[in-house]
Amino acid sequence: MKQKKKIPCRVCKKLFEPCAYCQSHSDVFRWRNFACSKECAQKYIRDTLAYRNARKLNDQPKEPAAANDAAADTHECQTEARTE
Repeated sequence: MKQKKKIPCRVCKKLFEPCAYCQSHSDVFRWRNFACSKECAQKYIRDTLAYRNARKLNDQPKEPAAANDAAADTHECQTEARTE
């Protein structure tokens, strides 16, 4: 008898037998291709989305704080020059 294919769950690393139908239809994302249970699939998807959202926040351009400080310093200098 041929032994069935087993792959490790991406969350808990437990070996499981993936769904043959799900694997043959790879054009659709199905949790049975990467997780041993719905709970592990939900955790994997939640963690993946959190990681992607964190990356988006880190990749957004930030205003340089030094440019704002330099403008404030210039304004203070002009005010001090007028009072002297």
